[in-house]
Amino acid sequence: MNTSVLPEGFRLKNVVDFRYNGKLVLLINFGMIGITVLLVWAMAQIHPFTLFLPLDADYTTFQRFMVPISVLIFLFLYSHVRELLHLLAFVLVSRKKPVYHMRFFSASAGQTNFYFTKSWYLFITLFPFVFIAVVLGAMLFFLPDPWFWVVFIVEAFHISSGVKDAYICSAIHDAPKGSFILDDSSVIKIYSPEASFPVHK
Repeated sequence: MNTSVLPEGFRLKNVVDFRYNGKLVLLINFGMIGITVLLVWAMAQIHPFTLFLPLDADYTTFQRFMVPISVLIFLFLYSHVRELLHLLAFVLVSRKKPVYHMRFFSASAGQTNFYFTKSWYLFITLFPFVFIAVVLGAMLFFLPDPWFWVVFIVEAFHISSGVKDAYICSAIHDAPKGSFILDDSSVIKIYSPEASFPVHK
């Protein structure tokens, strides 16, 4: 059961902190880029790549640049939308005011002084991923070219961002049964029962 007070008999078991782990962040970023490129390449094999308007067609310069630039705009907005969905998940589960830090290129959401069970924190972690994937995936069935590719590139980038979610979920899954998770938007702390720690003789 989620709680605002950590029960007695629990102590810090593990910390997930991407701020000071440069190698891990670099590995995740390379993984995201690789998966995005692979997904775009795979789709291009079955759907003509039409992100750029044909030169022999009657389009204005604005129209030619509007489509590829819109990809950058949507990717810029993506991180903020994703974290707003995280924010919504925190509110739905805790019924308390969460914290939200907005930066120009990124954002982060969390919940101070509140401890989530493993199952509820997995829900909070995966809610934005599943929601965005389903919405963008559904849009692809109705969008004409070149807007199909605008949305697909964002969808591919979103799916690749699952690398980070998978790492977090793995850490939560490996935590001992009954553990609590605290996420203050900067670092994720896992607290486990004293009985789960090895006994030193």
